[in-house]
Amino acid sequence: MRITKEVTISADVNVTWTWLLNAYSIKSPGGSRDDKISVRNQPRPRRKKSGLKLYAFDPPNKLSFSGDNLNSSIVTTFDLNPRGKGTSLKVTVTGWDKIETEKARLEMPKVSFTLEKKLGEFKKAIEKSIKRQKSPVVASN
Repeated sequence: MRITKEVTISADVNVTWTWLLNAYSIKSPGGSRDDKISVRNQPRPRRKKSGLKLYAFDPPNKLSFSGDNLNSSIVTTFDLNPRGKGTSLKVTVTGWDKIETEKARLEMPKVSFTLEKKLGEFKKAIEKSIKRQKSPVVASN
């Protein structure tokens, strides 16, 4: 059982990656977000909140972790791919089969709805930020 959502964002994949890391308060060792990090080797990216287990950290294409909210068995994976001048962002939430069936049935619709809403907000925030950066500044007297 899995939940999959996809959105196309009108922003470069590197810009989208940076926003994604900021949204989850993840920082690469040494502050660089551009280095590929093997999840088997230390140091791992740091997160302000505890309990995060990293499965994949491959800038700017893949971020996968568990332990965010619901259950440590639930794994959230973000796949980013260039699409024209934008980015295809695919989010997959797996691990539902590892928790109690009734709990999964109750939680999956909530998670799916919340994910859909947050992806829309995420897309809107990035695109709004980019539009502001491109807008000419008008001086007022």
